[in-house]
Amino acid sequence: MDFSYENQGANTYLVYEIKEGDSIDTLSLGMLTNNSIPGLTRALFTQMDEKRYIKYNVSMQQFFGGVVNRKRLLGVFSGITEGFLSAEDYMIDTSSIVLDPEYIFADVTTCAAALICLPIANAEGTEPDLGAFFKS
Repeated sequence: MDFSYENQGANTYLVYEIKEGDSIDTLSLGMLTNNSIPGLTRALFTQMDEKRYIKYNVSMQQFFGGVVNRKRLLGVFSGITEGFLSAEDYMIDTSSIVLDPEYIFADVTTCAAALICLPIANAEGTEPDLGAFFKS
């Protein structure tokens, strides 16, 4: 996946540029932009000229970027589980959740995790294997 980072004042955004052949899951995108879903990062859809972007406010710290203690690890595991359960509650296809350690963000103070959901119907992702992820 081709993500980039963008800084706007005090906010940091993870940005995905929608490619010409990408098919957007409009239901999932609408849910992500209009709701605060536990465990998932809120999305912002923007367009400049012909280019379309999905941006995620990720001012939190990357989870695997620092020291991981038991409290933080359990908090993040709980957040990941909550994100998947919440996605199902909001009719979001769980195969669109990016379960890559590089794109899992955690609030250092609360140890809560936030996952990225990329609502692109033709993304290369398949249904994430939570068991294998937690084991690794």
